[in-house]
Parts: sequence; C-alpha cells; structure tokens
Amino acid sequence: MLLGLVLGACAGAFTRVYSTGRGIEAKAGLAAAAFWTTGVLLRTIFSLYATMSGAAADRRGRSGTRNAGPLSGSRPLDVSPRRSLARVP
Repeated sequence: MLLGLVLGACAGAFTRVYSTGRGIEAKAGLAAAAFWTTGVLLRTIFSLYATMSGAAADRRGRSGTRNAGPLSGSRPLDVSPRRSLARVP
C-alpha cells in the first residue's frame, strides 16, 4: 500500500494542473506516465498472484506441506474449477 501511495504521489508531482479560459486542464509528462504505468502494472501483477497459484504456494512450507496453524490438519485447498455442482445419479 505504501508503494502505491509513493508511486501515485510521484505521478501527481510530475503532472501540471492549470486553469485556462476553457476550464481546468492537466498535462502529464513522461515521468508521470511512467510512475502511473508502473503502479498499474504492479497492482495487476499482485492481483494475479493473489488470485492464482501464488497465494496457495505461500500457505505451504518448503517441504510442500501446509504450515502449522488453524488449518494445518485439513486437506490442501482445491482450487481447480468444477464442471458441475449437481450430483449425477
């Protein structure tokens, strides 16, 4: 979160906002675009990591087993997609 705040503040620092006869305008330079793009990319990478296999990998230790904790005795989480939730007779 702190990194996002810093990247956003840097992008804002390199953005010029001014008033004209037509209203308020803003002009972002190359540095502002670079900071903004970096922030968006890092947020996207974290989102993909957290929703894909990265979050599950963090819950396992080096041996591949789950770390001790409230869920240590349970089976590993199954994140594979299900074809159907209905029972077939």
